[in-house]
Amino acid sequence: MSSIYAVKHYHTSKTKVITTQGVKLVGLVVSPFTSADGKIGVFSTRTKAGTYTRSGTTATITLADHGLESDGFVALDWDLADTVYEVAKINNDTFTVTVADSGAVSGSVTVYVDHTFQVDVSDPVVFQIVLPEPGLPSEGMYVVVPAFCHVSVLYRMSQ
Repeated sequence: MSSIYAVKHYHTSKTKVITTQGVKLVGLVVSPFTSADGKIGVFSTRTKAGTYTRSGTTATITLADHGLESDGFVALDWDLADTVYEVAKINNDTFTVTVADSGAVSGSVTVYVDHTFQVDVSDPVVFQIVLPEPGLPSEGMYVVVPAFCHVSVLYRMSQ
């Protein structure tokens, strides 16, 4: 017999940790207010520390045994834009992402590697996503929100 847990809700306009406890993502309400392209990403709060160097629009992240695959996604918390990045060329200890050609050329980076869910946004239309039960499990939730959006995150605490 399963227990029913109340759905919790968190509304944010900023990239942030929503909870560090185990949860199940059950839905999102996305409210973009301009026509811009962006990604809303939900990641586990489990992180790995690394370093980066930037040359033009390519940032190379050094992170031993990162476990990422090409064309996967990561969230990076660093001196450059905190957003969802698509992973390009990789080996076991490095990967690259495309960034703006500005900002710091090297530094430390916190990498969120456990990608739970993602939504691409391009039009100023409010929409809702409801995930089938029991939802997507995550060890906490770090939510990446583009500057032109608000998002309501709907989740249940894990048993």
